[in-house]
Amino acid sequence: MNTSDKISWGCRSLDNLTGGIERGVVTVVHGFSSVGKTTMSAHQPIARILSEIGKPRENQVFVVTDTDGGFSLTRLRQVCLAHGVPNEVIEEVIRKHLIYRTFYSFQEQHEFWTGSDKESLHGLIKQKKEPLLIVNDAATVIYRNIILKLDSRYKMVGMQPYLGKLGDQAINMMEIAKTFDCPAFMVSYTSSEAGQAFVEMDRPIGGRTVKEIAKTIIRIRFPTKRIRVQNEEKEIEDTDYQGRDRVVVLQKHRDKPIGDKVIVVLGNKGFEDPS
Repeated sequence: MNTSDKISWGCRSLDNLTGGIERGVVTVVHGFSSVGKTTMSAHQPIARILSEIGKPRENQVFVVTDTDGGFSLTRLRQVCLAHGVPNEVIEEVIRKHLIYRTFYSFQEQHEFWTGSDKESLHGLIKQKKEPLLIVNDAATVIYRNIILKLDSRYKMVGMQPYLGKLGDQAINMMEIAKTFDCPAFMVSYTSSEAGQAFVEMDRPIGGRTVKEIAKTIIRIRFPTKRIRVQNEEKEIEDTDYQGRDRVVVLQKHRDKPIGDKVIVVLGNKGFEDPS
């Protein structure tokens, strides 16, 4: 890949907002369920990288981990074809260049991203694999389910070791992204639905280290709806929305205005400009 430039999203609105898909850094993407986080972090970046390089070299790989079943080969094929990637290239990538892991425990997830055995990411790199993209999706699903089951009296104490491990995963992702000058995406959920009404709470789950390590934080939102709370009307995100419009908000970036947002459409190409 051309290491001097960012990778175009293939969507003018997203390119204007973010400058493109960033290499060599960790990007955090967060939002509620079904908003399009996996499309933004995995499906569309794979399609755009293939659009740029044509066909991977023998040792080049896309690394995607999955804790909530969000990654779909059918969706990957759809997005890649819509970006002009030949079908034979897509099938070869799926067969030979896609390293896909599903985790059912936090320990499995953590060992893959921070361990050193042959099944870990570091182990794959020792086998001379060159990542073109690394995606930790969704990094906080198992963590969130563990915390929800804790007694509220001990929740703050119980969550600290897991937040520390999520931070370690982010640090390892950053080091690998820098080493191979590849994009790295860490996918999370938004703090709470109550936080929709308060901008300061509209942040990804994952702890302080994750937020500090990420050089870009992108929030994907559904359109809003008006509700009445204690005789006052408020606009909140409509998590029951069934349409294709999405609002993408830039919450952290090195050289783009924070708080800028664009409206995009979730379609065959992934995120597309409105017609």
